[in-house]
Amino acid sequence: GTDKLLDIGHGGVFDYSTNEVNKIVGLDLEFMNNNSLPENIRLVKGSVLKIPSQLVSFDKVFINMLLHHLCGKNVRENYENLDKCFVEIKKTLKKGGEIIIVESCVPFWFNIFEKVVYKIAYQVILKFFNHPPVFQFTINQIKNSLIKNGFKLEKYNIIKQGKYILQFGYKFPTFLTPVKTVIFRA
Repeated sequence: GTDKLLDIGHGGVFDYSTNEVNKIVGLDLEFMNNNSLPENIRLVKGSVLKIPSQLVSFDKVFINMLLHHLCGKNVRENYENLDKCFVEIKKTLKKGGEIIIVESCVPFWFNIFEKVVYKIAYQVILKFFNHPPVFQFTINQIKNSLIKNGFKLEKYNIIKQGKYILQFGYKFPTFLTPVKTVIFRA
């Protein structure tokens, strides 16, 4: 039922029925697959941290598993990037528009651990993994950033996860990770 949707961070892959939306603009740094896309999809290169100014008046913005990729070189930059992405997204929505976020979130205790080891982990990941560094937020950190940046949080729900979850591009049994998948609507 959405007329105009901005899908940020999709990589050229849409994991939902795109024929349910009249017009989809996909924004990403790069596209894994842009062949044979339906006619209602237009791809635009760009960053959620600096959304092109012509992308405005969307009914909804959808971001799926993107926030943990907004890493800076230190913990402070991670939180600044979270706020900045919501400021940028707010500019794209028409009055009364909605943001839908699907994101992996960690418990508070893990977030503290992550902050302590982030600087070293950032360097190790860059050197030894074929995956960019990530920083995962808590549910409350995302909720608070949304509210701080002018959104009204409608609801959030923890989504039941399957048997496996991807961590740094590798498949892990879900019970080995503290990550919970959450959907936010604001």
